[in-house]
Amino acid sequence: MNPSSYDVKKHSRTNKWLFVILSLFITIFGREVRADIGLDWLAESYNTDGSYSSLNDSGTGFQSTSEVLRTLKVFNQSGVVDKSTTLMYLDTESYLGSENLARKIITKTDENIENSSLVNQLFTYANSRGGFGESEGHHVTVLDTATVLDALSHSGNVNNSVVSSAVAMLLSRQSGDGGWAEGVNEESVYLTSLVMNALVPFKDSQTGVTEALSLARNFLLSRRDASGLWLSDLESAHALLALSSYVSDISSIRISAESLLSKQGEEGSWGEDVYTTAVVLRALGLFQSRSGGNSVGTGTITGYVVTAGTSQPISGAAVSLVSEAGAVVASGADGYFVITGVEAGEQTVVAQKTGYIGSSSIITVYSDQSSSLTPLVLGRDEGTSIVSGRVTDSNGFGVGAAVVSLEGASNYSVSTDVEGYYELLAVL
Repeated sequence: MNPSSYDVKKHSRTNKWLFVILSLFITIFGREVRADIGLDWLAESYNTDGSYSSLNDSGTGFQSTSEVLRTLKVFNQSGVVDKSTTLMYLDTESYLGSENLARKIITKTDENIENSSLVNQLFTYANSRGGFGESEGHHVTVLDTATVLDALSHSGNVNNSVVSSAVAMLLSRQSGDGGWAEGVNEESVYLTSLVMNALVPFKDSQTGVTEALSLARNFLLSRRDASGLWLSDLESAHALLALSSYVSDISSIRISAESLLSKQGEEGSWGEDVYTTAVVLRALGLFQSRSGGNSVGTGTITGYVVTAGTSQPISGAAVSLVSEAGAVVASGADGYFVITGVEAGEQTVVAQKTGYIGSSSIITVYSDQSSSLTPLVLGRDEGTSIVSGRVTDSNGFGVGAAVVSLEGASNYSVSTDVEGYYELLAVL
């Protein structure tokens, strides 16, 4: 980082974060990474303009700041800090290339801030042949596509053909030894890690992804040195993030986590680099949650609700978590649902709708990851009937807000949706 970009007055220690957790540890192989000290060190890098940076940063102020906020979310520290100035700092970034736009979407998703306009803009960066570029009309790259998919998965915007085409594009660019490269360059650990991390949410929903992830896993494991690390702390952190989100045998990467942990400085950082320290803490937190230790952070659950026998989508189903009473989302017209901010660990998801027999499924949620649930299948309640249809005008177009009534032993009434469809449920 250019020293001139660091001429921003620092807050004094008395104005830094005040963490409510006195002792936050991640234990790996009997050793402890003092996450509270790492987070405390990040706090010391806070600038009065709301950014987080240091003289040794490997990222820009925008990159480092967005990574710090993402790490705070993982360690459940998001509510401890007044982030209003930091969010304004990120909002002032005027260049909206794919990475910056993706980072804004991830931050706003984590902070529960409306981001649909940013998501829509990001979709304009898609190429008709599959994949994403730096901005609208730019040529497609592996890096841009992986970066965009990470943001779209994080925000739950993956249920469309553009995303499927982008995944297919990444699969087509994988080399024979499992890595990814950009153009004529050699396969790199950094790029392969980003792509692998971006593809994990699609392993159960898109053909070929599981096979590609297995090859990528083998590629990354083959590139480790004798200590279990890769070329730099930042590359090692990204590789550990990718592998922790996918490998079934977590012990195969324990040496990598242990070696990366051993490089934490006495002050709590990795190389006094804000960007790297934030990513490393996030990687070690994910590894710990996969290792069966205390759950750290939150993730996202996506899935579909469908009808038994026909697999037709069910809209308006109430989808909830057993562990969080009252937190309910509704499935869309295509049966798709997204639950964000789910505590890492094993979760039971329940889907219910009047006229159907409810269904549940268990899934393991990983910190800062999107997990795809197998379809929740609802059978018809044989004690009731469902009357459904569509109201159209003389030209065949759906009529919204039309009232449909059914009279008999009991009376039923419902309004059509914007496309004219209706369902009368639990008809006796």
